[in-house]
Amino acid sequence: IVFLAKGTKPGIATAMLHEFKAAFPLSEDSIIYGNIFVHGSNYVFPFVQKIKSNYGESLFLVTAVKLNKLYSLLSDTIGLNNTGEVMLGTFSNNNAVIQNPLRFNPDAAFKLKMANNSSSSHSFLEAVQQRSGTGEDTDYRGKEVLASWRYLPKQNWGLVLKIDKNEIFSSLSYLRFAFTGTGVFVVLITLILAWVSSRILVEPLINLKNITLQMAQGVLPEKLAASTNDEIGKISEALNALVDSMRRTAQFANEIGLGNTKADYQLLSDYDVLGKSLLQMRNNINESNLKEEYRNKLLKGEAEASEIARTLQQDVEQLANSLISYICQQIDGVYGAVYLISNDIYQSNVLHLKGSYALQTTSEIKTTFKVGEGLVGQAAKDGMTYYRTGIQMNMPSVDLGLFNSEKKSACLVIVPLVFNQEKVGVIEIAALHELNNEKQQFAFSLCKVLAAAIYNTKINERTTILLSEQQTLTNELQIKQRELGQQTEEMKLAQASLKEAYGQLTKQFNELKLTEKRIQVLMENATEIIAIYNEDGTIRYVSPSVEPILGYKPEELIRKDDNDLVVNGLDVVMQRRKELLENPEMPITIQFTYRNKFGDEVYIESRGLNMLHDPAINGIIVNARDITSSVKAERESKIRTEMQALSENSTDIIARINKYGVFFYVNPTIKQYTGYEPKQFLNRRITDFPLSQIELLKDWTSVIGDILSTRRKVKREVEVVSAFGPRTLSITAVPELNA
Repeated sequence: IVFLAKGTKPGIATAMLHEFKAAFPLSEDSIIYGNIFVHGSNYVFPFVQKIKSNYGESLFLVTAVKLNKLYSLLSDTIGLNNTGEVMLGTFSNNNAVIQNPLRFNPDAAFKLKMANNSSSSHSFLEAVQQRSGTGEDTDYRGKEVLASWRYLPKQNWGLVLKIDKNEIFSSLSYLRFAFTGTGVFVVLITLILAWVSSRILVEPLINLKNITLQMAQGVLPEKLAASTNDEIGKISEALNALVDSMRRTAQFANEIGLGNTKADYQLLSDYDVLGKSLLQMRNNINESNLKEEYRNKLLKGEAEASEIARTLQQDVEQLANSLISYICQQIDGVYGAVYLISNDIYQSNVLHLKGSYALQTTSEIKTTFKVGEGLVGQAAKDGMTYYRTGIQMNMPSVDLGLFNSEKKSACLVIVPLVFNQEKVGVIEIAALHELNNEKQQFAFSLCKVLAAAIYNTKINERTTILLSEQQTLTNELQIKQRELGQQTEEMKLAQASLKEAYGQLTKQFNELKLTEKRIQVLMENATEIIAIYNEDGTIRYVSPSVEPILGYKPEELIRKDDNDLVVNGLDVVMQRRKELLENPEMPITIQFTYRNKFGDEVYIESRGLNMLHDPAINGIIVNARDITSSVKAERESKIRTEMQALSENSTDIIARINKYGVFFYVNPTIKQYTGYEPKQFLNRRITDFPLSQIELLKDWTSVIGDILSTRRKVKREVEVVSAFGPRTLSITAVPELNA
């Protein structure tokens, strides 16, 4: 069954059917090409392809292509001069048959044939018999020609391009003469130009090359003289400008290296990457120096305040006056006041003025507050810090301490004094100018020192008072006992008097027991170890607080010499003990390392006072406290400061991010890759930034996911675009899952 496309003419269909019959022996998907034939005014080229349908049947696709356009191209003789032409043919019945009209024989198609043994048209016979080549030949006209022939295997065609020899060689003679003359002229001109170029171009270029090599080795040469106004001269001027700019840049870098962080530098242009990097490095160093100065100032202030507290810890009011004066002087405060919670159990909710600064009389301010009364009392109640600015004089609705006077100020700071979660008072400071963040933080830090000092001083005062009361009651009891012995006979005669005296004695004894219980409670909850040493160095008494601090029970240390527990500083301890014996009533403070019950070394600060002359004590009182945490904190602060400086000046991106993607820290290098300042990242999530524009943050989100799933260190290389162009970054992410 044969299906013809709509519009197919009968003559073409008949020819296609002949080709269709020849396609039966074909294999699947193979193609057979037919012979060109003439149909009307058209040249037709048929071909057949055998295919297989979805139902397993063999189908044949017969196609006929018009070759009019191809023949039009073959007839185009542009570039073939007067005698050139193209021949297309096939081999049939031992003859080579022309398939296209020729330049000198327009009717040659399908009519002009060459026998296989013909002496002419050798190139045409070679092409139709599946061979290719080039050479001389005699064409169908009997003319000698130069020909090139090829075989086209798919179409089974032979293609020949030829042109007469006479026409080619006639133009070659003229070309030979013209080329020879032109060649001689070109050689002469070339020699002259080469000589001139060697004088004008080569020598300056060699000089430029040498200077460039010197710069590549880090040498900054002297200026190069520009002897010409041409491009070489302009290059010399540009190179001189480059040397000057590199010399200025090197001088600026050297100034920074010598520590002159105030050195100025003018950018060469808006695209001066090296200059911008050096300026950024200078600014980072300046910022790091400012932070270091603030940290040193803070540590120095805490140390000086602690020294004041150690010196005056026996007198609460003197301590409060000295520390509030020191704090106000450090932060430029004009007035200050310290309110402490009363030690009296019946007035435990009342704050009394215990220290002030720049106030001539206490009548200028309110001296007592109830807890919850005014901002001072409210700060003591809720433990919150209050910072107020723009305070006006006529504010009757707000009960302030300092502002009940006629003094004017711009801001007010009220800070609760809290130590070991126990509120001991409130500090109030007034200033003429608003306090910046550094001064506020400085004040808060010193307030912590003040709170600790006042807490310990009040504990010591309570302990001393209770010990004195205990001794007084003991003496009174002894006197009563002696009087009781002397009056034994009289008591037999006066039973009523004896009962009354016995009742008084019982009451006093109960008061003594209550006093001892109070002392026991204070000793157990004190943050310091209170001990009484005999003159020979053995321990006669040690407070129960020794167990939570050193791990020893009091009975384990009684009547023992603890010198063998001192790890470092034993010589100093022995020397200070000798000084205590030689100078009674002169307190001595010392720091040393002590070994606790578990074998760990503990830093101890001890303060001793010789009370051997006091019958109530008859020993050396020692107050010792654990300063391990503060010593370690000071060391860690120093290490943290050094690491902070390294991080701030690192060329790597260093950041700390929690598992929710919130930034805790990021160094300045982040700006070069994202365009954002480091402070813009703090306490913000990665997703708060446009991830489509910042490819680096998108990769960080993926890295955090990997760490949360694997809980291991992750390393990855990513491609990002920075201020320096495309860069390949290596990301190393380390989990701090227990931090």
